[in-house]
Amino acid sequence: MEKRKKVLLITNLLGDPDNSGVKGVGALRVSYIAKAFNDNFDLTVLTKKGQEYEKYNCVAKYDNSFVFNTDKIPFFNTFFVLFMPFESSIFWYKKLKRDILQDKEYYSNFDIVYINSPPFINSLLSKTFKEINPKIKVVIDYRDKWNYTSYLANLFNRPGCYFQRMFAEKYEKIAIDNADLVFFTTPSNTKYYSSIYGRNKIKYVPNGYDKTMLNGLKEKESDIKIVYSGDFHSKRNIYLILDVIKEIFPELKVDLYGNYSSYTKLKLRKYKNILIFHDRIPRKELYSVMFNSKILIIAQDMKSVKDWANVTYKTYDYLALGKPIIYLGDKNDNSKLVEDYAKHKLIINDYDDIASKKDIVANFIKKYLYLDVSDASKEFLDKFDSEKISNNAIDLINKLQS
Repeated sequence: MEKRKKVLLITNLLGDPDNSGVKGVGALRVSYIAKAFNDNFDLTVLTKKGQEYEKYNCVAKYDNSFVFNTDKIPFFNTFFVLFMPFESSIFWYKKLKRDILQDKEYYSNFDIVYINSPPFINSLLSKTFKEINPKIKVVIDYRDKWNYTSYLANLFNRPGCYFQRMFAEKYEKIAIDNADLVFFTTPSNTKYYSSIYGRNKIKYVPNGYDKTMLNGLKEKESDIKIVYSGDFHSKRNIYLILDVIKEIFPELKVDLYGNYSSYTKLKLRKYKNILIFHDRIPRKELYSVMFNSKILIIAQDMKSVKDWANVTYKTYDYLALGKPIIYLGDKNDNSKLVEDYAKHKLIINDYDDIASKKDIVANFIKKYLYLDVSDASKEFLDKFDSEKISNNAIDLINKLQS
């Protein structure tokens, strides 16, 4: 019997995709990848203690898991985002690097090291692992460009941030040069980096939907008609839709599911009569809510940063349910996914001529508000199954060892 390869998975985000403890695309993606690793390899997960996911015993699900503990000081996070191309996680990175160099015998025995982002600073460990054992295969899951992620993009795009961009590009190059394989989630980023590093190193590994979430969904009467799942930050908003509902459908409510701060609620106070805020709920429960709603909303940054485009997990969830979708955001990989696979959609890529846009939104709401539509694309369901995508990633990694 062939000996199972030893894999070290390094991540600051880890969660159970069945649980409400998962926050954000990074945690969901690495959870599916970790499960596939655990099924195929001798897996060790190295993650950060103190994350909210710990209370769901997510780390303990994987054999030989152990945890590093670092104190999180909010001021430092703000400081580093303002003055450096990474977050306060540099302290965790430095502690990791020091530990790896001090215990070379242990860390050099891994066959594969998989580094998840964010934080992007962890990807610099690719150089450290190659230094202690050049035979180790290093895989980096970037998902997005280092200096064009949502929490850095708008900052780095401002005048005077030349040095932040310069350092980010420098560190990104060091990390990729020392990696054997780098995953991106969008066709545009894959194409861009392939032109620099070649198609053998850069691979397209998209996010996807969880088919187990579709099992057992039942139609039932619901007062919830329009749903937005996710947070608001940067230039992401749904004001256009809210203005239409407030003016034309004042009795209609929009149900928001996510972690909404007091500041967010304050910004939305003019719409308080049409908004219902909900805390995060388990994904299975959220799927049921969305399945029995009428219209789902996706909001992305509008005219934020050139070439920055990611695809949120909720896009895949929405498409898997086959519900009517209103998409607000730039014309990018995310909007193209909705364009290609949503059978019932309204895509708005700019806020020019607001009056006509309001009429279009109002007509879309009128059309679907009293219809029960659940019509997912079979091509989408086959192509973007998270389990299948994770297994494809495993196949790519196995080829490194052959």
